[in-house]
Amino acid sequence: MIRLIILIFIIFFQACSPTSGKEIKNFLIPLVQGNSSFPQNSFTSNPEERPIDLDQNPNILEENPMIIEENAVIPEERPLVFGRNPLNLEWATLLEIPSNNTIKTPNIAIDGNGFIYVASDSNANLIGDKLKIGARDVILKKYDSHQNELWMKRIGSRNTHLTITGLAADINGNAYVTGYTNGPLEKALISDQDMFVIKFNTDGTIAWKKQAAPQRAKGVYNTYKVFTEGITVDIFGNSYIVGTSNGPFGDNADGNLGGGYIIKFDTNGNQIWVKQISIVGASIYPKNVAVDEDLRQIYVAGTSKNANFRTNKTFNYSNGAGGDDLFILRFDENGNQEFFTQTNLYRDSII
Repeated sequence: MIRLIILIFIIFFQACSPTSGKEIKNFLIPLVQGNSSFPQNSFTSNPEERPIDLDQNPNILEENPMIIEENAVIPEERPLVFGRNPLNLEWATLLEIPSNNTIKTPNIAIDGNGFIYVASDSNANLIGDKLKIGARDVILKKYDSHQNELWMKRIGSRNTHLTITGLAADINGNAYVTGYTNGPLEKALISDQDMFVIKFNTDGTIAWKKQAAPQRAKGVYNTYKVFTEGITVDIFGNSYIVGTSNGPFGDNADGNLGGGYIIKFDTNGNQIWVKQISIVGASIYPKNVAVDEDLRQIYVAGTSKNANFRTNKTFNYSNGAGGDDLFILRFDENGNQEFFTQTNLYRDSII
């Protein structure tokens, strides 16, 4: 009986509803069919099933791909990029040398105008159109940033073995090559093996060549050998070179003691000073050099064994094993040495 009354009430309600141009939506039929048209903000709403307005959110399908009916929307595949500016190889060049000849690992430098210099040494009979001069020659090439080779120079001396260890370029487009020689380059050998530095002008012509080594005692032939490592050039064109010598090489040399050294040449090739870096009973190997342009200070980095640079003495190890250190020394423009820092790898500590 109650159901009959409810049915009569519903029929009466629909009969009394307005029949103007507005569309009449029967809420019973959708309810029976399971397609409720109740407002989506009602308590029956499921947030995950809310309709998507593509007019207001045109990119939502790209950001949150979903299945509409049976058609899956797959976002466009985008390449994985590491960093904002990935490196791309723009160009490469090859120095062709006969297989029975050798060339050392090259050094590279860029000047203040963006030109690129590559230097090495080789015993090849022919490189480009340059014939062999000595037993082993200096090879220097200059490129612009578009891969154009501007010039190549080959420097050598008869029966002389030249070994390159460093290359630098200044803001004016001059290049500086350093290494060591077992024969005359600028002049006759000073020791058994001398260090050298060559300055090239921007057009590849040689500005000057210099040799340096421990001086021989009068009438006595010495067997001292000088090795070079790194080179740097400041904004004034002064060049600084570091290396090692097994003889007393420096204004401050003590007896016949060998060790490391730093040498300074001005922009005209004049040797300004050379300072020995040594401690009795220690082994010291300077490797690289850099200049602080603002403070006019020079920093030398290298490795050492049994050298306490803070006290300029050897370490007193109770276990007899000191290990190797990394060190940085600071020099002023006159070559005065100051302690900067030292890290002992054996103890894993900073001294």
